[in-house]
Amino acid sequence: MKKKGSDLTREQFKSRRKELGISVPKFAEHVGVDKTTVYKWELGMVPLPKYAERLLEALDGEVWRLKLDRIGMELREIKEYLERKEEP
Repeated sequence: MKKKGSDLTREQFKSRRKELGISVPKFAEHVGVDKTTVYKWELGMVPLPKYAERLLEALDGEVWRLKLDRIGMELREIKEYLERKEEP
């Protein structure tokens, strides 16, 4: 059975990784490959595997979850501040 490669182009992969703020070394660490492998994916020297795309999607979801958690925490802090400010 042949392994299916990613549906992402190398440009899309690199762009999404950068948008998430994940460095090549950090992504390589998450995937369990050497950073030169990630560079080769992004340069189109070797095909991007499906598992790398899936991990990028998982990290994308995690980043958004963390951002939403942070926003919720900031909103609670603002609410508490405003409530204290209204106290006589």
